[in-house]
Formats: sequence, structure tokens, C-alpha cells
Amino acid sequence: MAMCVEDRISSFPDHILFHILSFLPIKDAVRTSIISTKWRYLFASISTIKFDGSLMSGLTDRNVD
Repeated sequence: MAMCVEDRISSFPDHILFHILSFLPIKDAVRTSIISTKWRYLFASISTIKFDGSLMSGLTDRNVD
């Protein structure tokens, strides 16, 4: 017997989805693009990007402006 699964999250307005995605690390937010065609480019509109220390560890004074 096949189960019918309703996707309630995708029916949310885009601004709500952006808010939800803003809590995820950018890597995980990008991964949501495979959920459906509606989600494909949502991550590109995230207005808050959080950087962790590991991204900055390889930088030196010479290559940072």
C-alpha cells in the first residue's frame, strides 16, 4: 500500500523558508536545493551568512585586505 506524503513546508511563503534556512550552516542550506524545484535556488537568497573559525584559520596578514 502506497503512502501519500504531504509536503507542508514547501507550501510556506518564501520569506518563512528564507528565515528557516538562515539558521542552517550554508553547506546544509545549499543541500536543501535537492528537495524540490521550489527549493532549488532558495539558499541563494539567504541574507545571513555565518562563518566559523575554520574558514579563517588559513588566512594570514599578507592575504587579508
